[in-house]
Amino acid sequence: MSNLIFLALAVGISIVGSLIIWYRNRKPTTFMSSIDSFQKEMTALARDPNEPQPKRARGSTPTRPEPIMPTSSQADLASKLRSARQRQSDPEGG
Repeated sequence: MSNLIFLALAVGISIVGSLIIWYRNRKPTTFMSSIDSFQKEMTALARDPNEPQPKRARGSTPTRPEPIMPTSSQADLASKLRSARQRQSDPEGG
């Protein structure tokens, strides 16, 4: 009979311990819990505005965007469009 009491005591302690762990780790269900969770995630992802900007590596120069140069066929098309617009805007001067 003492073995049965020991087993019941062990099962009882296990159930109580499981319920305590479940209660502490359960997902909150209040209205504000989802908003608080979202705010916590956004805070974790946000960069601190007071933190200094990361320094560039030594010897690296900032890259400047290169202008897009039209190919010769595009340049021809552009000049044809300009001349057509000028003819439309100045019908007597053509």
